[in-house]
Parts: sequence; structure tokens; C-alpha cells
Amino acid sequence: MLKTLTLKNSRMLSVINSRAQKAVVKEYGSYHFYDLSNAQESTLDSCGDPFDLSEDGKMFAQSCDGFKTSIRVTDLNSGKSWALDGHPSMIHAVAYSPDFALLAVAGNDGNAYLFDPEARTLKKRLAGKGSRLTALAFSFDGKLLFTGDEDGVVHRWSLSTDTILNEVTITDRSDDIDKIEASVDGKSVLVLMRSTAFLLDAELNIRGSLQTSDGYSSTSGNMTSTYSSVPIQTAAFGSNGTRVVTAHPDGTIRFWDTTNNRQTKKLKIADSVRFMAPVDNSHVLTIATVGKKTRFQLVASASGQIIRRSVAFDASFLEKMFLSPDR
Repeated sequence: MLKTLTLKNSRMLSVINSRAQKAVVKEYGSYHFYDLSNAQESTLDSCGDPFDLSEDGKMFAQSCDGFKTSIRVTDLNSGKSWALDGHPSMIHAVAYSPDFALLAVAGNDGNAYLFDPEARTLKKRLAGKGSRLTALAFSFDGKLLFTGDEDGVVHRWSLSTDTILNEVTITDRSDDIDKIEASVDGKSVLVLMRSTAFLLDAELNIRGSLQTSDGYSSTSGNMTSTYSSVPIQTAAFGSNGTRVVTAHPDGTIRFWDTTNNRQTKKLKIADSVRFMAPVDNSHVLTIATVGKKTRFQLVASASGQIIRRSVAFDASFLEKMFLSPDR
């Protein structure tokens, strides 16, 4: 059963929804924590972005404003918070390990820091090569850490030896890596960079990018931008790792085969789809706009039917949506 919660009338800055179990919505000045199993709400203080929710929905971590060198961790059951102060530079990415035992943090100094969030201690520092880190992700088994930097390079770290096993430059353009995700089957890595998604194998060999056969154009003021492939707003692996789902500004969500990078399905569900996350093999949760109204929509993967939708809300400052795998 999908519950509908009426959000407050302020502009949302960011949102986390954890597959019909937990949701964290950031509005001006604070985070609102929702338990979707009983529709209860509580308020968390906000000290800044980026942030992450542990996959069991129990721990919430965020970097703090100012120089963003401190990480606040909150136990969502007790409401107690504590600070981790081991990062010496501005933070751009945080991620929990699959077993929740480690919190990885990365930022301007080019190093990745692994904390024990409950013991409030720095476990180790992975010394990078100096480039600002912009994204990171654990492998599904927790043995590897992937980091992405401002030069468009993805690094694969062994957490048993604390060394870089190998690295790859995604394109010949030096741009931020926006997102990294490892598949649950351990066979693929998904990288999002400049509205393009790239598929890599487990050894970081690039299989190619996801390119649509239809193009796209958008107009802002007197300027029209034309693309040979429809830009990707966000991308994520399906629940079993054998396909990728993407969201696009033309109102479509598209499904891709990870073995050959080919599009297998296109569903037109709105005028624009800003965020998307697969719930399971049969459903996709989206944040989509029709006309001037933006809503959460639960979409059937097979047909594109809108199964449920939320009330409309102001998504002007919406930045993020994540789903934890607890279903």
C-alpha cells in the first residue's frame, strides 16, 4: 500500500524516499522525516548538504554549512546526533556502505575518508591524487569503493589494501562525475556525467554510453539547444542489475539492457521527468511534471500506467531523490 503524505507549502530543496518505508524531505531550515508505514512525521535540524540515508533507514548523515568540513550523523530512532570532524576540506559526496558499518566522505582535498558512524571515529583515509572528488559509491559486497573526480576520472579502490586498483577517464572532457552506482550483481558500474550515462564493467572497462535514437531540443529565452540524444536527468540500475532505467526532460522513462547498452522500452508518462528510481522489477517511482504541476508518480514498468500519484508540490529547488533497497 502506498501512503500519500501532504507536504508543507514551502519549496523543497531536496528529498530522500526509501521505497515505501522511510522518507526525508528537506524544506527551508530543516529536514522532515516521514515513516511511510504509519505516516508519522518528525523534524530534523539541517546543517547542510550533501547527505545520505543508511539502507536500513536508521542513520542519517549530512555535511554542515560554513566550510562543510564536519559531518553530522543522526540516529533516526532515538533522534540523537553527533559530529564527525575528521575531514579537512569542503565535502561533496557521502555514502553508507551496504552493511552500514562505514560512512565514506569525499571532497575538495581529493581524499576519501571512511568513518565508523556509531563509534564516531575515523577508520582510514584513502589518499587520492589531488583532484577534487565529486561522487563515490561502494560495491554491493562492500569490498570496493568507487570515487569520481572533477576531471572525469573514476577510481576503483580496494578496501582491504587501501589502494587504487585501477582508474579510467570517462571522456576527453574534464568535467565532474555526477553519480556512480554499482550493480547488485557486481558486474557493472553506472556513471552519470554531463547528462550522459556510461556503463562500465566491474574492472572499469567502458562498455559505452546510453544514446537514444531520437534527438531533443529545448528553448530558454532566445537560445535553442539541440541534442542528438535526449539528455538524461538521472539513471539507476534496476533491482537485479541487468537493466538501467533513465529519466528524461521529454517526459519519458527508458529501459536499457546492460549487456548491449540498447534501449528496450520507452514510456511517455509526463511532460518532463526530473527524478526516477526503480522500486522493483515492476514499478518505478518518479518525480514528474505535467503542465505546471509536479508530483510523485508510481509507474508500472510494463505499461507506463500511473498507479498512484501524490498531491502537487513546488519542486523549484528539488535536488535529489534516493531509494534504499529495503522495499
